[in-house]
Amino acid sequence: MKKNTMLSILLLLPVLSVSADEGADERGKEIFTTLCMTCHKLDRSPDMVAPPVFAVKNHYLVAHPDRDDFVMHMASWLETPDVDKTLMPGAVRRFKVMPPVELTESDREAVVGFFHDTDFNEPEWYAEHYQKGHGVK
Repeated sequence: MKKNTMLSILLLLPVLSVSADEGADERGKEIFTTLCMTCHKLDRSPDMVAPPVFAVKNHYLVAHPDRDDFVMHMASWLETPDVDKTLMPGAVRRFKVMPPVELTESDREAVVGFFHDTDFNEPEWYAEHYQKGHGVK
């Protein structure tokens, strides 16, 4: 891993304001903080290369409120991102389709399970942003 990437991750960890269920998978948390947070920040920032984590989670929860369905669909997306199957067409227009994530099936499920089970602090601006683009949240 590049030195700058690791430094960015280490600087982000204290800012990562999340609370996971007691059973949250540590492996999923580790993958999330070292891999996903590299691109998916907690908030909008000038160096954004992907939508923030809470926005991704919100879109998946709206489309797949059942945990098993959420995990199945997001894990499938991680394996084979496809512009025709995106839940976030605006983000794809802005950032392009993310590359496939090279993880084992069990690691994909662990990270997506952690992602589902974690509460991310949604910033105040997001509800209005979502409503403008999608209607009532």
